[in-house]
Amino acid sequence: MADYYKSNAIYDALNTISHNFQWVSGNAWLLAYGNKSDQKAKVLVLAHGTSWKEQSDILNTLKYIAKKLNIPIYKIVFDDSANTSISEVAIATSLDHEGEMYFLTELKTIFKNAGLDIVDGHCDKYLNDRTSSAYHKWQRSSLGNKIIVSDIDLIRIDEKTNDPIEFIELKRSTFNVSTWRPYTDDFPNFNLIDTISQQTKIPLTIVYNRMIKDKKTKVILQDIYDPISIFAFSNNNYKAIQLNYVFDKFVSGDYLNNNNNNLPICQSCKKPFTPKFPNAPLCFDCWKKQN
Repeated sequence: MADYYKSNAIYDALNTISHNFQWVSGNAWLLAYGNKSDQKAKVLVLAHGTSWKEQSDILNTLKYIAKKLNIPIYKIVFDDSANTSISEVAIATSLDHEGEMYFLTELKTIFKNAGLDIVDGHCDKYLNDRTSSAYHKWQRSSLGNKIIVSDIDLIRIDEKTNDPIEFIELKRSTFNVSTWRPYTDDFPNFNLIDTISQQTKIPLTIVYNRMIKDKKTKVILQDIYDPISIFAFSNNNYKAIQLNYVFDKFVSGDYLNNNNNNLPICQSCKKPFTPKFPNAPLCFDCWKKQN
């Protein structure tokens, strides 16, 4: 089995304590697909290698999400044996089924039929290595530049009902947690997850932690999970919920009970927005129209 590294300080810290979070581990990914043109999720995919050890809790959560979504949810399974190339995958439209084998060219057609703006072209075989799965190589090289693909990094679960209550996108860089803000370049990916958030009524938040890199080699010297910063995100806008926040409080979910977590609503277009100054009544676009 190829050794794909997929971790960070948040995952590592959660693994040492009792918590109510879920995420896909090992050679598995929870992916949302959409088009750049409207940044709305069209397909939700659980993609994993044949070596993946099934996580029943994740499957139950995805079934819950699937019932609330008006988009297809697929399970895609690929051979992730060491140095193995793939030209076909198993695809199931139910998380309970093993699926049927399809060539990668046929998978492109399935995605196109689901409403994705897939670019036509030849599909070669793709090889696993230690840094990337063959499926991800195929995805990056064969689906074109008109779509967006985003991971769902972390899901908080209600401890009483076991239902998902929060989608979390994890971000990290070398900036201080007190000064970092979400990058606009990431907004299309956030908007994609926000589509799922709005359809399921499960809030989307962004959690940021700092890492320290060697200036010359760019190697990560330290990945710091405490403190973190937390942001609400909806409709192409964000709001800082907690900056420089203690990790233990994040785990407890104290901030979810804060009635001020929601973004303000523009009095003109009635959409959430990030104010340019405190108590601003209008989003920037509506303000420009009136001025």
